[in-house]
Amino acid sequence: MVCGLSGAECLGKEDLTLALAWLDYALTAASREKPDAFGVRLRLLRAQTLDALGRRGEAVAEYGKVLAPPDFDFARARAAECASTPCGRDEILRRLRAMSKEE
Repeated sequence: MVCGLSGAECLGKEDLTLALAWLDYALTAASREKPDAFGVRLRLLRAQTLDALGRRGEAVAEYGKVLAPPDFDFARARAAECASTPCGRDEILRRLRAMSKEE
C-alpha cells in the first residue's frame, strides 16, 4: 500500500511523505472509534514511517501510543522493538519481505 508502483524506490522519501499524509487522514477518521486492530496498525505504520523519514523523536512518541491500548496482533511487540532500535527503510523492507513469504 505504501509503495504503490514505486519498485526499487519503495519507501523512498516521496513514498514515505505521501504515506504519512494518508496515515494521518486515516487515523483522524479512525479516532472516532475506540482503539481496534486497524487503528493500532495505522499508528504503528505511522511510527515506522516517521522513523524511516529520520524523525526519530516523533517516531518514539508514536510507538508509545501503540504500546498503550490493548495488544492487537504483533503491533505491541513490533512497537517495542522499533522504540528501542530505529526501524529504517531497510529494516521495514526486510520485515515486509519476510511477512510476504509466510503467506
